[in-house]
Amino acid sequence: MINHPQNPYVKLLVVFGRDDKDLLQAAKGIAQGNILFRGESVVVNEVKPLLPRKPYDAPNWVRTDRPVTFGELKTYEEQLQSSGLEPAAINVSLNLPPDLYLMRSTGIDMDINYRYTMPPVKDSSRMDISLNNQFLQSFNLSSKQEANRLLLRIPVLQGLLDGKTDVSIPALKLGATNQLRFDFEYMNPMPAVRWITALPSSRCRIMW
Repeated sequence: MINHPQNPYVKLLVVFGRDDKDLLQAAKGIAQGNILFRGESVVVNEVKPLLPRKPYDAPNWVRTDRPVTFGELKTYEEQLQSSGLEPAAINVSLNLPPDLYLMRSTGIDMDINYRYTMPPVKDSSRMDISLNNQFLQSFNLSSKQEANRLLLRIPVLQGLLDGKTDVSIPALKLGATNQLRFDFEYMNPMPAVRWITALPSSRCRIMW
């Protein structure tokens, strides 16, 4: 690092070596960002090669080569749970590779385990699931059990409802950035009661 010969407020980073091989090694070391710069000069003696990248392995994208859990998709610790008289929605982002070819896919299967505070009586309390602000399906919250499991399939092509847990959505609604939303709607007969809902062991399985 040297002073600019014509501007005292500017510094110049000079990279040099004995030959082209040295220059390439220094440039790779700077590009990888593993070199600790101290003082006026730094010598790059060795650069460890980076491992080759695999297709669609960007850290912000949902893995397409294995099942993925909701726990891997959360961005903060309490994201998969909610509590209160009117629990806030639980949102999970599903970022997919923008060039992923889905036309021949059978769909996305989500194996969802969830638990909740049981309603005191059988009523219209439910869990609503939506994707990208489009309603998918509702599931009743039973007053006899506090945990449940369902298999939600989201076909990527247009289709009809098929069974109680299969939901079809238009393919154009599934993009590179998607927001999966769970709303727990309680018909609360006692306003002072505090409801707590959670999805601590929710799992998402992506199948192409």
